[in-house]
Amino acid sequence: MPDLVNPFSGVVPGRKMADAELAGALRLDLAAEEEAVRRGSRPQGG
Repeated sequence: MPDLVNPFSGVVPGRKMADAELAGALRLDLAAEEEAVRRGSRPQGG
């Protein structure tokens, strides 16, 4: 399971993100969404 953090925590106002920084932020965001979907799809109870 990935360590989910704020993907934009290091962004400085007024400075554009580099392509690599943007790609990394998008990967983190997609991983967080995937994890949320997986947690939400588990059957309740046991």
